[in-house]
Amino acid sequence: MYFTGITLWSGLLVLWLINWAVYWKYSNPLHRLLFLAPFFKAVVHLVLYFRWEMISHTGYDSNLLTTLNYLTRSMQEALLFLLIMLVSDGWHVTRVSTTIYRWLGMAMLFLGLLASLLCFELVHQYFLAFAVCCCLFMLYKTLKWATSNVDSLVKQQRQISSYVVRLGLTYITEYTVDDLLFAKTRLYRRYRTFCISWAVASVLGITAVLFLTEETWLRILSVEVPEAVIISGILVLFRLQCFEPYQNIKLKAPETNFIVILGPATDDDYRAVYMAEETCHIGSRKNSRSGSRKRNSRYVVETSV
Repeated sequence: MYFTGITLWSGLLVLWLINWAVYWKYSNPLHRLLFLAPFFKAVVHLVLYFRWEMISHTGYDSNLLTTLNYLTRSMQEALLFLLIMLVSDGWHVTRVSTTIYRWLGMAMLFLGLLASLLCFELVHQYFLAFAVCCCLFMLYKTLKWATSNVDSLVKQQRQISSYVVRLGLTYITEYTVDDLLFAKTRLYRRYRTFCISWAVASVLGITAVLFLTEETWLRILSVEVPEAVIISGILVLFRLQCFEPYQNIKLKAPETNFIVILGPATDDDYRAVYMAEETCHIGSRKNSRSGSRKRNSRYVVETSV
């Protein structure tokens, strides 16, 4: 069974590397970090395979392989929750960076879950309660952040659609900003569904383990299948694709030399639409000022998107 697991996870890892090699220019830190999920899973199965091979041949268990098994399995489970939280945060998907407070919070939860799992394996089973509390809190944050991303994307889509209609802009490319935001919204809705399904399946699997004391292979499958579903789902949803059409979206403004500034939307959120003679750039900046200069009787707007 463990040899089959090594084969499956190694194959998934190879497919992930092939995807990276084909679309390497669209790669981002999140995509490179997701590489760790199938890698650690393959390592866990590899250690278990050698451990049980030694037991079957010699009849003795290896303390080194047993400790290494506990360490790798605890690291893999804690890392899986960390990756799930990073994806839910929208790191390099809906935002370029995240706040330092979220980084510290995720690091503390990761270390707390890792320590609880190691103590559960090496010290006492009572530490499982701490591990369960960490998992529940991380799952709560995961669903909360994913829902927040969905709501934010829907709000942005409505605002930009309103700007385009109000100013009479027309897209000169096949893909539009609405298509980009709709694709990300659909992505996070599917991801949220995967997380909920994984949570339910994990609870059922843990419950089944308590009753399947004599069926070892069923106990293993009840734990491995939910993890395989969530890892495979994340890798499929957030795989690299050809994002070139979404990176070159252009709009055409009416043939008039003027600048329209709409804002602020709230007290600290300034949103502006800058229009030039041929193209339009839509940007959002907080507590910033836009600069413009006149060159040959035409306004060239300098801003960062």
